[in-house]
Amino acid sequence: MYISSIDRLKKKLGDIETQTKESQDNLDVSQILNDNSTKFNEESNVELQTLQNLLNEIEVHNNEIKSVIDNNDVELDEVNNQVPAVRHHATNLTDRAMNLDNLLTESRDLSGGAVRAVKAYRDIVAAVKNASNAAKAAEGDSTSALNLLEDVGNTTYEVAQKSAKDLDNAFGIYHSTVQDLEPRVVDAIDQYKPVRKTHETNDEVLSNIEKMLENIQKQSLDQTYALAAEKADNAMRYVTNIEGIANGTFDKLKNETGNATLLPKVLDDMNRDLLQTQKQLNIVNEKLPTIVDTMEEIPEQQTRLQNTVDNLANSLKKLNQQIIYARDLANQIKIGMKFYPNTTLELRNPSNLQELSTSERISGYFKTDQEHALIWYLGNPVGTNLRRTKGDDYMALILQNGYPVLKLDVGNGVEQVILDKYVSNNVWYQFIVDRTGHNAKLTIREELPGGIANTTSKETTLDGPLSIFNLDRNKSKLFIGSYPDQYNMQKEVEVLPFEGEIEDFVIGDKPVSLWNFNYGFENHHGAVERDKLINLEPSTGYRFNGNGYVILDARSYPLRSRSIIQLNFKTFATEGLLFLAGKGRTFIALELRQGRILYQYNLGGQTKRWQTQRAYNDGLWHTVIASRLGADGKLTLDNEDIDDATPGIDGQSVESIETIAFGGYSGQHPFADVTKIKFDGCIDHVVIMSNQIDLRNNIKAYDVTPGCPVKFSQMVSFDRSPGYVAHGGVTVANDFKISFKFKTKEKDGLIFYSTDSLRTANISLALKNGHLVLISQKIELMSRGTYNDSDWHVVSVIHNDHFLRIDFDDIEHVSLDSAPPQLFYMHGTLYIGGVPRHLILSPGTVASVIPFRGCIGDLTLKGNVVNFANSTNKANEILGKCIYDKNYKDIDRIDTEPTLPPLEPLEPITTEHFGETTQGPHEHTTRRGDGGFDDFDRTDQEAVTEVVQPQLIQTTPPRPYGPVGRDPITTAKPPEDACVLPLDPPQSAAGVYRFGAQKDSRLEIERLRGRYKKHIDFALDFKSDAPDGIIFYMSDNFTHSQYLALFLQQGNVVYTFSDGKSTTVIKSNNTQDYSDDKWHVVEFSRDENGGKLVLDGQVFDKQDSSMQKLDVKHPIYVGGLDPDHYNLIQGNLNNTRSFSGCIRNLVMNSKPLEIQPQNQIGVVPCFNNIESGAFFPGRGGFVRLKEPRFKVGDVFNVKLDIKPRRDSGVLIAVNGRKDFFVLEMIEGEMSLTVENGNGPIKAVYNPHKKFYFCDGQWHSVQAVKSKNVITLSVDNVFTDPNLGDHSSTSTDTGSALFLGGHRYLNTPRAKGVVTKLPYVGCVKNVVINDEPIEIHANMAEGDVIVGTCPTD
Repeated sequence: MYISSIDRLKKKLGDIETQTKESQDNLDVSQILNDNSTKFNEESNVELQTLQNLLNEIEVHNNEIKSVIDNNDVELDEVNNQVPAVRHHATNLTDRAMNLDNLLTESRDLSGGAVRAVKAYRDIVAAVKNASNAAKAAEGDSTSALNLLEDVGNTTYEVAQKSAKDLDNAFGIYHSTVQDLEPRVVDAIDQYKPVRKTHETNDEVLSNIEKMLENIQKQSLDQTYALAAEKADNAMRYVTNIEGIANGTFDKLKNETGNATLLPKVLDDMNRDLLQTQKQLNIVNEKLPTIVDTMEEIPEQQTRLQNTVDNLANSLKKLNQQIIYARDLANQIKIGMKFYPNTTLELRNPSNLQELSTSERISGYFKTDQEHALIWYLGNPVGTNLRRTKGDDYMALILQNGYPVLKLDVGNGVEQVILDKYVSNNVWYQFIVDRTGHNAKLTIREELPGGIANTTSKETTLDGPLSIFNLDRNKSKLFIGSYPDQYNMQKEVEVLPFEGEIEDFVIGDKPVSLWNFNYGFENHHGAVERDKLINLEPSTGYRFNGNGYVILDARSYPLRSRSIIQLNFKTFATEGLLFLAGKGRTFIALELRQGRILYQYNLGGQTKRWQTQRAYNDGLWHTVIASRLGADGKLTLDNEDIDDATPGIDGQSVESIETIAFGGYSGQHPFADVTKIKFDGCIDHVVIMSNQIDLRNNIKAYDVTPGCPVKFSQMVSFDRSPGYVAHGGVTVANDFKISFKFKTKEKDGLIFYSTDSLRTANISLALKNGHLVLISQKIELMSRGTYNDSDWHVVSVIHNDHFLRIDFDDIEHVSLDSAPPQLFYMHGTLYIGGVPRHLILSPGTVASVIPFRGCIGDLTLKGNVVNFANSTNKANEILGKCIYDKNYKDIDRIDTEPTLPPLEPLEPITTEHFGETTQGPHEHTTRRGDGGFDDFDRTDQEAVTEVVQPQLIQTTPPRPYGPVGRDPITTAKPPEDACVLPLDPPQSAAGVYRFGAQKDSRLEIERLRGRYKKHIDFALDFKSDAPDGIIFYMSDNFTHSQYLALFLQQGNVVYTFSDGKSTTVIKSNNTQDYSDDKWHVVEFSRDENGGKLVLDGQVFDKQDSSMQKLDVKHPIYVGGLDPDHYNLIQGNLNNTRSFSGCIRNLVMNSKPLEIQPQNQIGVVPCFNNIESGAFFPGRGGFVRLKEPRFKVGDVFNVKLDIKPRRDSGVLIAVNGRKDFFVLEMIEGEMSLTVENGNGPIKAVYNPHKKFYFCDGQWHSVQAVKSKNVITLSVDNVFTDPNLGDHSSTSTDTGSALFLGGHRYLNTPRAKGVVTKLPYVGCVKNVVINDEPIEIHANMAEGDVIVGTCPTD
């Protein structure tokens, strides 16, 4: 009996085990099917929403495109109607072209998005079908599982109900959010664990039972059966729990199946939307050709309009120059004017009107017997109310009871200076009015019997805190003698009109002619020149102010074969042109170079030079005599002959010279060996060929002052190089008072610092974060506003017994509430703009130690005007000019231009004895003779050597000649806070062009000089680095059967011409290769007797009298040919290759050829010092290394050498629809980014040194991609490998492979590019996948220069 019970028990336990396993399997399958169905449904919803968003975006952009197309049609009509408004319209066209390009780019991207959307819909349909099939299969499997578990479920109903309820709640939450479902699934799985544990327990129980049966003992089995039954009941309860969970899962599957049946309707709606989208795309595609055609036409129209704008701008520029010169010429008219009671005269406001705000000097001569009269008035009418003023400022000189009275109002009320000198006696007097800050002075000069000049002056300090004389170029008026009745004059100036004579009216240092007027009545009566206060020995020379020149007529001086030029000069400047006479390629020149005198002349070949070994820029008068007889010359300085230390030259004469220039040159002269820097100093006692020359008898003069008055500079500027000006002998007895004006755009900088040698007492003013900070005896005052806005600001500082105060622009002030600490020191120094390097500033004495960069002017210290030109302790200052003036760069070019050719080393011509050649002690110095320094850049010049006899060698470097304040400075180290090389490299002199660096480069010269049918001659200088290339070509421009050409062929120069019947060829011999990258002079000509070729003085000619006439026409092609004519020209010359090198000094029939900007095609500047490579300038450009479509693929390796001039820029870029490969510099770091489709992979090389890459040296860069691994190397130092997703290994790109930039750099189409800046600098040795890439001009776009890189 017990055996049958055991069998039943075993059978029951076996059934339980089988059902439990099946339930577990079915539950796992159900869970997987449920997860898949939910996932598919969720993905479908996401794709539906994404597609709907895409449709909305497409609709918006379609509307935008329609609007843009409509607007574009209207605007194109306006272009044709508004051609006269050239400037404004050209700018609008440029902006509109950019907008159209951006819209087209977006439209194409959206079209691509729509296509991707269609593909996504197809994927969704397939996914839904799969989900539906999976749901049906899951339902069938669930039904089978339910049938298997029916018997077990009958015994566990209550537990099943509870489990089903819990599971329904879990799936309800799951339906709302996947995130809530996952924790409950985990809980459900945790609930399955007891079942598994129970199953393991059952196995263990069965095993024990079997052991017990094998060892039957004589004891009752009832207790054992009861225990087994209890275990079985527990197992059944767990199985019932499983059934409940499964039932809940099956119910959820039914709901998911219902949702899946709704998907076909959703798909139908989506298909309708897709059809609508397709219609919209078709409309866009129909409009795209019109848009593309419009965009292609706009650049052409823009180019034509831009050419018109350029021509107008050039014409306006020339017109403005003529107006400036005409006004300057008018102001040189020195004839006085006779005034009557009804005379009214309003003069033009002088050009320096804005400089009179803090300092004025007005002078002139007058004669009258009237006791009450107006001599002159300068100011604003009552009620003008200029901005930031409290009144209507004015200044006037009047006569009251026969005594001169200066009346003025600068905002503090009317003040006056009365001079006790009677002047109404009909005798000539000179008035001089000086006002600087709070100091005003009136002076009258008269001539006593015997010709003795007498001066009477009165000086006063103006009351009130305000000191700015506010004038306006358009509203302020300058009246002489009287004023119109309708003028709203201040009542203090309402006096009678002047009756008498006035002449030589001067404001500042600018003569103001009485005949250069705006308005006048009865003002046409000239005055007899005064007979008093006359210089009986007037100077025949001029003071040149660094921007002027004097031109004389030289046709009466026979200078061709013999010349003697003598002049006296004095200067403190280091550079400047003294004398120049030249024509064609011949010239005679005298100049200052690094303080020394350089005498040069060229007779058509080489240049002969003399140079002094010492400097003469010591501010003293020196006499120089430069003579020449044929090719032999002589230079004498102060009766001392200068040794001839250079080889002789060929030639006998210069060409017929028509004009001679002193002190500078009008425009740009064509002689590369001669300086273009204008002279700053005095020239007098000029003698040419034994004839005394009065420079006042000139044909043209500009910005010069008669005589040689002491230079007075109230303006000083400091640019990039730290500098300062020191004013010594300052004594302060608690009465410090200073006023000045300044202009800057820098937020920090030391404006002034004053102390004594012990530095126990000091006062300073500095900019800190734009605020002015005054520190006196460590008491600090700071302005509320900022003053680094590039506008002029006037500042006054007072420290006395009662207060410490600083005033700003006569509007704001800050002061100390109590009496400040006392400020006493003797024999102190005031430093302006900075301090010397050796001066250590104590903490708390200045707000900023950064040198000031900007302009400071009209500085008065304790009422005395400071003349910056008198200081002998200064460095890197720029006198008389403000660096922020709009014409500062054009006039001075102190920071970069002009670049002068280096002086060649002088070698003794004797063979008896050679001294040691050492570095000249004056070489590369910018020290002026007054101890200051000129800020000229000489880093690109070679050292000038001099011959030093062994017995004269010193152990210490000698000091420069003249008074100096310190030892010569050494060459500055490369900057640590910026790139070493400038963004724009210095260029050769104007008129020097490089060819071959860009595709089809050439000059097309339209304007020919002189006749050329029967006789013609040309000359030019060239240097080439390639053995073949077209130098010069002109023809009949139709059949090209008649032509004249000059070209290089295998290093030889070939000159050929043809009249269509016969051809003449003249060729240099094979003894010299002219493609040696050195300058050569070539002259080529023809007449009825044949042709001639002259190379560096060597003549090659050929006689041919059969060719009488050559019918050639413009244009002249220089350096290359028009590609449209290649086929016709190839048969004549067997050569159409562009010239590779530089050309200068183009001359036709002894006259320079005029080259306009529109004549230059693909021509770039010719730099002084170059090396091989490709140069990417700051104006942008790029090179297509591989095109039209380049695929990076699985493996890509690129190497290149770079020398950047900026620490950010794109080096290598290529992209596809999604993938890209980008190598770029980002703020001093090298970055490589690769996209294979599953997220970008990035490698960065950080040199841990700012401006490491732009240190002026070459750096080697290598970027490697191997499937999903990238690495980066800089100067053979590798970064760690970076890995991407292993499932995506290919970079599928399809654009061109760009070097140095990207065609769409500033648009979203430049995928992966971060910096958005083009590369600036040089590149060479480009290797792609171990293949060296040779860069040609036709691969470059923009301003890229191929073949040469500047090194400066």
